[in-house]
Amino acid sequence: MRKPTYTTEDITAAYQTLRRSHAVVNANQVRNLLGGGNPTRIREVIEELAENAAEAQADADRIRMEELIPDRISNRLDKAFSLLTGEVQACTTDLITEIHEEHSRQLALQKRDHDRLVADLRSRLEKAESDAKETWTLFEEAEETNEAWQAWATNLEGSEPATNVCEGPASAPSAPSKPVQEVVDGAARRSLNQPLKRTHPKRPPGNPIVRKPRRQ
Repeated sequence: MRKPTYTTEDITAAYQTLRRSHAVVNANQVRNLLGGGNPTRIREVIEELAENAAEAQADADRIRMEELIPDRISNRLDKAFSLLTGEVQACTTDLITEIHEEHSRQLALQKRDHDRLVADLRSRLEKAESDAKETWTLFEEAEETNEAWQAWATNLEGSEPATNVCEGPASAPSAPSKPVQEVVDGAARRSLNQPLKRTHPKRPPGNPIVRKPRRQ
């Protein structure tokens, strides 16, 4: 294996040098400062150095906070954070429960509305079926009445004129007698030959008719 041109210590030293004047250091900057090297290896070393620096900074901040805050206040803060965490968990649980109950209530309302709609449609269907049966019954009764009329008319044409018009079926009306029919026909003929009544008022005597001139 070939020995690297620049060791980890060289890359670390260049990185620390650049960190004094730059907030962010990348592999190209370190490589330019070194005058060469493998960019991939330089990037890996820089990323490891950045992670170690972040962990070291976090440890330093924690130590500084522990030095600034007394133990009694730190214990109270830990207790307050514990209580706050418990309250947040309880609020979250209550919120989830309320959402579940509201969802169940909405489902119950939807089921109630669906049941009412189904019951209404079933009632309408039953009424429609009842109306259809009643209509069919009336139709059958009308057919029976028509057949009775036809049978009565056939018997009437094949037999002598009956002196009593009530000899036909009980449900059939009596046929008009011949004198009555002649009176009705005569009244109709006379009404057609009568002149129409005057609808305009009569012109008084001595008042000539004035005609309007025609437009040219």
